[in-house]
Amino acid sequence: MEHETHSRKGKAAEYLQGIIVLVVLGVFTAIEYVIGTADDIPLFSSTLIPLTLIAVVKAGVIINYYMHISHMWNPEDEVDEGHAE
Repeated sequence: MEHETHSRKGKAAEYLQGIIVLVVLGVFTAIEYVIGTADDIPLFSSTLIPLTLIAVVKAGVIINYYMHISHMWNPEDEVDEGHAE
C-alpha cells in the first residue's frame, strides 16, 4: 500500500515537472520570437548572441529532461520498472 502511494506521488511530481519544462520552453520560444522580430536590441548590435544563448539554454533543458542525460552519470537512480517489490 505504501509503495502505491509513493508511486502516485512520484507520477504527479513527474507530470508537474513536465508541465513546468513545457512552460519554460514556451516562454523561451516567445522571447526568441520577440528578439528575432525586434528592430533594435539594447546591449547587442545583432540578434545572433542572444538567440544563440537562448538556443543553448533550451537545448540543455531538452537534453536533460527529455533525453534523460543525467541518468548516464547516476545510473543507480534509475528505477527498474520490471521488478515489483
